[in-house]
Amino acid sequence: MKHRLVAAVAMAALAVAGVAVSACGTNTPTPSGTSTAASVAPEVALVNAITALKGQGFNLKVNLGGISGTGSIDAKNNAGTVEVKGTESGVTADIAFTQIGSDLWAKVDLGSFSGQLGVDPTKWLKLDASKLTSDGSRPFDLSGSSDAFDLAGLVKSVSNVKRTDATHLSGTVDLTAATGLSAPGSDTLDKAGAAAKAAPFTATLDSQGRLTELSVNGTGELAADFQFTDFGSPDPVQAPPASDVVPAPDAVYQIFNG
Repeated sequence: MKHRLVAAVAMAALAVAGVAVSACGTNTPTPSGTSTAASVAPEVALVNAITALKGQGFNLKVNLGGISGTGSIDAKNNAGTVEVKGTESGVTADIAFTQIGSDLWAKVDLGSFSGQLGVDPTKWLKLDASKLTSDGSRPFDLSGSSDAFDLAGLVKSVSNVKRTDATHLSGTVDLTAATGLSAPGSDTLDKAGAAAKAAPFTATLDSQGRLTELSVNGTGELAADFQFTDFGSPDPVQAPPASDVVPAPDAVYQIFNG
């Protein structure tokens, strides 16, 4: 699937699995604020709904081309955690990533490939942030510069946005113009061809105009679904017990930076 969103490592899981196997439109306007009025143009309602996630705490469910994950973002305490599971190229992966302040941990289980990478799947790996060098090396962004999963970048170019009812929107998104953590990688776009230029999407908002679900109904690896719940009261993000933490080997940085 190769979404840049590793981050649940959401697509980090996929990038990770890939490393193990190899061995080793119309641009949406900038909103001035969130509005729940049904009279707001649907394009603006979409932007406002995503903007409302910025700096917000919530729980998350995600499915990216068959890779599923759960997690929570606690923006107030600069913390987040995500775990994703799935199979890529015959490799079953279970990857978790946790950040609390400047501290980062990962837990990586790639089945029989874990031993080849020198990774103990029962241990949390303490990560050195200075060694995470690529733009998509983390599954979420707690800097506050965007919503944590950069969905604004995913739907950067949309068209034919319509309001189905007061809380539902639909339209098409040009995924070749997508940027950021949740954007499909170039290999996925190349494989999809013209379908990536106009992938159908739907968005569900709550009564306050916040995004509760965004689904890109593309085929195969273009498919993506994000669900948000428990605004303002996410599940607590906890550091792993010190007895379960070991330093991350170099192979893990290759996975996240890949």
